Amino acid sequence: MTGEVLCQTCAYDADDTCTFPQRPRARTCTLYQSITAEAERERGQVRSPATAPASLSVVWQRYRVWIILLAIFGISLLITVF
Repeated sequence: MTGEVLCQTCAYDADDTCTFPQRPRARTCTLYQSITAEAERERGQVRSPATAPASLSVVWQRYRVWIILLAIFGISLLITVF
């Protein structure tokens, strides 16, 4: 949808609650919500957004023990080799 004016099909523009400074000519918008999104979702035309890559904090929280063990193993290997 980039390149098109989004405001014409945005729910926030339709109900006049948009405060985006580029309105009514915005070509990108973080708050964009299609007026027809619910109908498209029911028909299966709207796909869920792809999962975003995990941030370092999420990876750290999820794999903390393995990261620490790998670090200890790496340090031990370095000490043994040198």
